[in-house]
Amino acid sequence: MIHPDEASPEDFAASIGRAIISWQHVERECAVLFCRLMRAGNGMGAIAAFYHITNFSTRAELLEISARFYMAGVHPHPEAAAFSQLQSRLILANSMRNRIVHSEVNEEMTETGWIFTLAPHMFDWSKMPIGDGERLKKWAQKRSERIISLSIVKAAEAEFDAIATEVNRLWQSIADEQTDGVSSPPEF
Repeated sequence: MIHPDEASPEDFAASIGRAIISWQHVERECAVLFCRLMRAGNGMGAIAAFYHITNFSTRAELLEISARFYMAGVHPHPEAAAFSQLQSRLILANSMRNRIVHSEVNEEMTETGWIFTLAPHMFDWSKMPIGDGERLKKWAQKRSERIISLSIVKAAEAEFDAIATEVNRLWQSIADEQTDGVSSPPEF
């Protein structure tokens, strides 16, 4: 029996899938934004280079550097403050995305039914203290504090969608102001 306040395992898995797909939209929009910020005449090449970097934190740094030069350098831009706020949201959202995808399903039977959550892998040896019972208890407590519920997964999906929409709005704004014949980013 499923806990009355919880989703079925299938619905829980579907929510995780939707959050991950929403994150892919964030990455796609960031790639196009990078292309626009770089004023790339070869849009597909710029996007391929952006995707060649697999670490999103590094991609976020590329966005920040290109935005700094585009928005605050030769082209003072009214979107600079909005980009700064967006950059902070991207970093926090990427952290949540990592927590979601680098977790395992945690199934707990309560008196009222099963509860499904995501939790850090039980045997994350790189973080587990060795030989000290007190430190091991703290590690276990920290692990339990990192449990991701269905409501957190759904909130992450909503935040990822909102960020993708904001990044899209930003690159569209930049595209509208670019009138020097720079090629449009490719469609996906």
